[in-house]
Amino acid sequence: MKKTLHLACIGALLPIVACSESLPSPEPAAASTAAVDASPAVGPCATDEGSPKLVPLPALGPDFSDSSIEMFAVEGGNGAPYLSRPQAMAAAGSEATLRLAYAPGQDGELQLTVCLASGQGRAHSPPIGSQGGAHPVVAATFMANADAEPGQELVVLVSWSVENALGTAGTMYEPHVFKMPGDAGALQRVQLDDPALSFGFDGVREGEQVAYPYREARAFRARLQALGFTQEAP
Repeated sequence: MKKTLHLACIGALLPIVACSESLPSPEPAAASTAAVDASPAVGPCATDEGSPKLVPLPALGPDFSDSSIEMFAVEGGNGAPYLSRPQAMAAAGSEATLRLAYAPGQDGELQLTVCLASGQGRAHSPPIGSQGGAHPVVAATFMANADAEPGQELVVLVSWSVENALGTAGTMYEPHVFKMPGDAGALQRVQLDDPALSFGFDGVREGEQVAYPYREARAFRARLQALGFTQEAP
């Protein structure tokens, strides 16, 4: 699915960031096939009876083809029509299980919710949209130290396609960085102050090639380290 990139948002990267409201691979974590309920019992992360039955998506189903994580349709009464299998996310001194859930928002567009479970509790993110584009897909998930405090955070790099008639076509990237869950409730998001990391466009803008160089974990961590955040072994 493609959406129009508004003329007011064409220009340097920072103008694109500034008007992101009007804007419409990777290093995946090792998948776990164990029947683990990684979701809090609320919202699209909820499961009625443990792990729901997941069925392969039809070839012409919602386009998750750019995601590093395979998505499945949910069979049964789960709160989300699409889920990923639980995946282990290892951090120093902590182990957690990640699951992605998609459910329609108020406008009918699919929104992503990140669900995490650990020995300390369960937590989930607010719904993540594409700010005007097609529904977001997950380009990468990995652990990195993204703030001044010790320990690693979960990085979920989402992307969506944009295109317009003025020689602009490509992919928008937005990393969502979360503290590992300490108790049940909402995941605490870590704000990235570096504009180069916090939002990016990769493709052709007004006929000129533009790159977002932080699409993979290694480059993302290297940038964080250059900013002074010590990167622990994943």
